[in-house]
Formats: sequence, C-alpha cells, structure tokens
Amino acid sequence: MQRLFSFLLTALLVTSCKEAIENAKEDAVIKAMTEGQWKVSNYQKGNTDATSSFTGYLFQFHKDQRVDALKNSAVEKTGTWLGDGTNFTIQASFSNVAEPLILLNGTWQIKKTTWTSVDAIQSVNGEQRVLRLDKQ
Repeated sequence: MQRLFSFLLTALLVTSCKEAIENAKEDAVIKAMTEGQWKVSNYQKGNTDATSSFTGYLFQFHKDQRVDALKNSAVEKTGTWLGDGTNFTIQASFSNVAEPLILLNGTWQIKKTTWTSVDAIQSVNGEQRVLRLDKQ
C-alpha cells in the first residue's frame, strides 16, 4: 500500500511540476509580448520584401489576448493574438482587413526570440513568409 501511495504521490508531483513549467513558459511569452510596443522591422512574402507596407505601424499586445494595430499613434484596428510557449508559436487574427494587416494573420512558428525581438516564419499556400518584430 505504501508503494502505491509513493507512486501516486510521485506521479502527482511530476505532473504538477510539468504543469508549473508549462505555465511559466506561457507567462514568459505573455510578459514579453505585452510589455512595450512592437514594430515590424522585416516582412518577406516569398521573394518580395513587404516591410515598407508596415511603415507607421506599431502593435500593442494585451494580456487579454487583444492586439491593437496603431497607425501614427491611433488604434486603426484591434485583433486577437495567442502565444503558445510549448509549441513556440504565436497566432494573430485581424478581421475584415486588407494588406498589410491581413499579412499578419495565422500561426507563426517562432524561430528566435529575445525580450526585444521575435523572428518567426509561416507558410501560406506553399509560400514562405518571414516576420521580425522589434520592441520599441
């Protein structure tokens, strides 16, 4: 009986530790994204450099999974975002928008991240897209 109890206790602790680690990852993603505003400093759509399409835009991510697209300091559009620290992805969705904001929609695979930058890629209909965000 004591062996069973020890096993169950160990399993519970391991599960709790894994959950705590996963929660810490999620919290780190949220903290990094929501502190400060972000600028698109590189956007490649296939072989086309579309970075200049984002001139004047800054993005403010909020803890409640909203993201504001600010153009010349005014909110132009609000969308949603979701960071996944386990899979190293970030999802963005802006409804009823044209370029350039529609180019941010979808799931992005994070390739490199620091507290002040994010490099991510996405494939859309076989076309690779590259995104770099820098904190302002």
